[in-house]
Formats: sequence, C-alpha cells, structure tokens
Amino acid sequence: MSRSIFKMRYLLVLTLFLFSQKFFAQISISGQVVNADKEAIEFANVYLKNTESGKIITGEISNEKGDFLLKTTETGSHTLTISFLGYEDWTKVLEVGSEDIKLGAIGLSSSASTMEEVVVTAEREVIEKKADRLVFNVEKSPLKTGFDGLEVLRRSPNILIDVNGEILMRKEVPTIMINGRISSLSGQELASYLRNLRSDDIQKIEVQTHLGVNTQSESSGGVINIILKKKPVGFTGNVTSYHAMAGGGFTRTSLGTNFNYGAEKWNVYGTLSYRFAETELTYDENILNYNREVSPNFIRNLHIWEESLATQNYKLGFVADPFKNHVFGFEGYVRVQNENVDNDGTISAEHNGTELDV
Repeated sequence: MSRSIFKMRYLLVLTLFLFSQKFFAQISISGQVVNADKEAIEFANVYLKNTESGKIITGEISNEKGDFLLKTTETGSHTLTISFLGYEDWTKVLEVGSEDIKLGAIGLSSSASTMEEVVVTAEREVIEKKADRLVFNVEKSPLKTGFDGLEVLRRSPNILIDVNGEILMRKEVPTIMINGRISSLSGQELASYLRNLRSDDIQKIEVQTHLGVNTQSESSGGVINIILKKKPVGFTGNVTSYHAMAGGGFTRTSLGTNFNYGAEKWNVYGTLSYRFAETELTYDENILNYNREVSPNFIRNLHIWEESLATQNYKLGFVADPFKNHVFGFEGYVRVQNENVDNDGTISAEHNGTELDV
C-alpha cells in the first residue's frame, strides 16, 4: 500500500514539474545588429513590447559584436524594436510561441536627418564604456540640439520609455540624478520636466545598471545621472508647445517655458508647463427586436463618455557654488491637477413606429 502511494506521489510531482517547465519556459529571441556595411553596432537598444497594449516586456542592448538575446515567458503578438543614434528605428511584429526565434543579421538604415553627421566613425566618442557605467556624450551626438530631454533619454543606451512616458532600465524604475543629486521628481512630474529640458543644455548622460555604494535609494533599476552644461552668465529661456490628435477621440495639448538667470557663482532657474488631455468616446447601439407575431421593437442606446485632465507644473530653483568643491541650493516643485469626467447616456425605444417612454 505504501509503495503504491509513493508511486502516485512521484507521478504527481513529476507531472507538475513537467507542466511547470512547459508553462514557464523562457523563449529566446536573438539576432545581430549591423549597419549597411555589415559592421556590428554596439549599444543599440533592443526591446520587446506587447503589440496591443504597448507594455514593455523586456529590453537589452547589443554587445560589441552587435549580438543581443532577449528572454520572455509571455507568448502572443509582440513588437520588437531596435534603435540607435543616427539610424532609423527597426521594428518587426513577432508571434511568440513555444519556439525560440533567431533573426540573424538585422541591418539598420542611416537616418536621413543625420546623414551628414559622422556617426559611425565617432561612436567611441559619443558613447564611452567605463568600468561601472556607460557615458553618452550628448554634446558630441546628433541629438546635441533641437531635442528635448525625454527624446534624448529614449535614444540613450539601456534606457527604455514606456507608453506613459515612464523611464525604465531592465524593466525597473531607475534613480534619476541631475548633476549628481537625486531628483525628487517621478512619474509624470519627471516626464514634464524632461520635456521642457533642451538637449542644448545637456552635456552627457551617465548610465549605471547597478546602484553605486554612495547612492542611497530603494530603487533596483540602476542610476541615470544627467549632467547639464554650466549655465551661461545672463538670462536664457525658451518656450515649447505641441498638439497631438490620436484615434478614439483622444487629443493632447502642451505648452511650457523655462528660464535661467546666472551669475558667475550662482543661478536661478524655473519651469512652467501646462498640459491638457481630453478623451471623448461615443457608444451608439441600435437593437431591432422582432416579436413573433407583432410589429418590431426598436431600441437605441446612446452613451457619451468625456474625460479631461489639466495639469500645471511649477518649478523654481537656486544653486550657488561660492567656494571650490562646495555647492548648495534648493529646488521647489508644485503640481496642480484638475480632472473632469462626464458620463451621459440615453435610451430610446419605439414600438410599431411609435416612441415609447423609457
């Protein structure tokens, strides 16, 4: 009897083990990133996202041979994207099942807007690989002018931006530092600040995949340190705006400005931004119901859903370095949100061409 029970337990454990191995098996997606001359491209961002939701599943950068390897347990329709400075993004929809996917050599095409930039020959100057970090020298790259901070981060190695503008490193939220100081901003506040930060003001971006010994943070996503150029003496400022319209009744408008007034040993800076997002959905359902022996009944269900979100961001800061190797300052940030939701629905019915009270 005991031997029979032992055998049944053994078969049960073996069955559960085999099932879990199959259910949680990792699927590998591999390939090599090269340019038009079949030369390997190092530091290219390679990431996989769900085609329907846009959620980032996993991401990695290519190595010195251009090779990359992604692993996932999520099956279904996913979009693979490869991006690198000076090249057009490469995308491909993959049906991820139970078999590994080997893509072979993937050639990136040079971006038309940066054809005249010496991108390939200057790669070692643009991106430096140090013992504990990658350094992206923005001021030596094609992104040195005419872009905002969020666009620069999107093109930086090992950094991913999801559909909501959240910054990720290896699927984790990293610690963001500005000139070596941990920023108190996060989420949409951080995204708004970066949208109003000009690439002209960024010297370089340091990317650490692991927290340093001197970094006190609960984040496990590594560290991104944005090094800004030393502010010029005098007053500088800029104004940015955009308006976007997407399907499904979604619109978004943004207006922002920032300023800086600097002297030799101190500077005052500030940012003001306003964002307005609106979504309008209409659900119109007509039901024609035939009674067996009587005239038809007609029912219409009209439902209109409207949502708007207005966000105002204010930031004011002061930094001074009166003595060598000594810097002090303060920064204040205020965010005001106003959300409005309007949910309106009507139902009308007719019987034999006569409108009925509902």
